[in-house]
Amino acid sequence: MSKYALYLLGAVVLVCMLGSGLSAQTVQGVVTGTITDPTGASVPDATVTLTNSGTNALQTTTTASDGAYRFGLVPPGTYTIDVKTANFTEVRAAGIVVEASQTVPFNVKLEIKRANEVIEVNAEGSLVQTATSELSTQIDRATIENAPLADRDIFATLPFLAPQVTPGIDMLPTSGGARESGTAYLLNGSDDNDNFSEGAINVHPPLESVQDFSITTNSMSAQYGRGAGAVVSANQKSGSNKLHGAVYELSLIH
Repeated sequence: MSKYALYLLGAVVLVCMLGSGLSAQTVQGVVTGTITDPTGASVPDATVTLTNSGTNALQTTTTASDGAYRFGLVPPGTYTIDVKTANFTEVRAAGIVVEASQTVPFNVKLEIKRANEVIEVNAEGSLVQTATSELSTQIDRATIENAPLADRDIFATLPFLAPQVTPGIDMLPTSGGARESGTAYLLNGSDDNDNFSEGAINVHPPLESVQDFSITTNSMSAQYGRGAGAVVSANQKSGSNKLHGAVYELSLIH
């Protein structure tokens, strides 16, 4: 084999290694459900629109022959769902909260159209996750802002809010009998693990930049790859139509 062929082979191997290292687990959520009529029969070809309340960005789809719809790439946030179809009253449901890597089931039963009216519904979050078998602890923005975090480090403190997470030898979070290296860290869906130091983290995001936080400790999807004990995921804010800022002072007494 010539030296040029060896160079080419080496370049291909390097690209493959970089590609595998940069592969990301999605932080997008999923919104799915079924549209039915008053008798419970499925409603095909209904137009379903999902609108982000913070940015006004929207996605639109139509129901299949069985009345099912699915939005597979939904950034975390609060949403409104509009359902329109002929001969039925339009339904608008507000306050649907989508969290990182979570599946939100939302079914809608339509009513026969009597006039030009819109039925408005205030959605309420389910207390039990029924869409997947994952055991996950979700931590919202209010908890992140008010929790007493040492050094303002979310990765060092928040994982211990999950019931199955305990400190390891180096006081880093562990779960399910795995070592500290069995805890996988994700930031915006990308690998945030320091592969040269067991259990260490590459990037510690500023506290104000974090939108939500989750710790998955059981039955993780294959998309997470290396998470043998737990998957700790932080999702940063993506922006909205309003300006925001923060000022803080941190005093450490040693």
